[in-house]
Amino acid sequence: PRPLTMAARRNAGLPAIECRSGGANNTYTLVFTFANPLTSISSASISSGTGSVVSSSIGTDPHQYIVNLTGVTNAQRITVTLANASDNAGDFSASVSATMAVLIGDTNADGLVNSGDISQTKSQSGNAVTSQNFREDINTDGLINSGDISLAKSESGTGLP
Repeated sequence: PRPLTMAARRNAGLPAIECRSGGANNTYTLVFTFANPLTSISSASISSGTGSVVSSSIGTDPHQYIVNLTGVTNAQRITVTLANASDNAGDFSASVSATMAVLIGDTNADGLVNSGDISQTKSQSGNAVTSQNFREDINTDGLINSGDISLAKSESGTGLP
């Protein structure tokens, strides 16, 4: 079967795949976006997967709740759960969760790192990072180059469980 695109993954209820490196401390940011401005959330925690919540807060846009993570391991699905979410419309939820898959180098988001990802990254090498090709900046240094290609090659053969 053909791999699912990012849009097809969302439509199927599957988590998006973060293909970029979290750096030396494996840090990532998960942003929850709500329909109404938030008034409070009591906590954020990891409910499955490996990683730790470093900090969390309502964003400068009160529709967003930002969760900063560290120690997030590669080739996993991590779920963050928010407790006691309230908004300015009087809505309340005791628990709100979101899951993110992490697979460094999986630029085409098919759940495997292979020659397709390496070729995709090579094809963008030397180009400026844009909203269309940011996934190929695997090492998140603001450039698409041999460093990203090498990282994709080093992760080749890795897949989501």
